[in-house]
Amino acid sequence: MLMYICFSLIKTKIALVSFLFVFFKKTKISQVRLCH
Repeated sequence: MLMYICFSLIKTKIALVSFLFVFFKKTKISQVRLCH
């Protein structure tokens, strides 16, 4: 049970990090487009 909780926490963390990375990339690209 504890292993399952840890595994789900890790999965959630990975999903959050990847989502933030994609979001940051998109905002960065839009900022570059606005600047140029």
